[in-house]
Amino acid sequence: SVRLLVDFAQARQIAPARLLIDTQLTSAQLADPDMAISARQELTVIANLLRSMRHEAGIGLQVGLSYNLSAYGILGYGLLSSATGADAVALARRFLPLTYAFASLAHRRDKDHDVLSFEPSPELSPSIQRFVVERAMGAASRLLRDILGGNFLLASFGLRYADAPAAAT
Repeated sequence: SVRLLVDFAQARQIAPARLLIDTQLTSAQLADPDMAISARQELTVIANLLRSMRHEAGIGLQVGLSYNLSAYGILGYGLLSSATGADAVALARRFLPLTYAFASLAHRRDKDHDVLSFEPSPELSPSIQRFVVERAMGAASRLLRDILGGNFLLASFGLRYADAPAAAT
């Protein structure tokens, strides 16, 4: 996931070194498929990305939409092998705690629509919470489209945020 964040930043002319500040990671380490990255390191990369992009709205959504099934390794293969979209969502819910999504996933049926809800980890700062929820929503949308193809239709998309702090006068 950190590799995808760095690639996203590079496509926007942001040097990898800016994202790796305070992570004790190098670009060479990101190329190593056996490299283990801690949750703290990924959260630091996210914070650095947000700062580098001046907290531009929708960054998490853009990042999430760039995730494909191969980004999830064996879980991605399991998602692709799911018989139905509901099976894929159930599998994702089961294994999401083993990822660095930093958001929980809930699923419910509402008449003839499936509703996915994402909640960020409460210990994260508001800007990181927004990013991880947007990223999860974008990734879920992309993955469901990849799994279901033409059978996937996004009927609505909603985000709920706390009110922005009042400007100082």
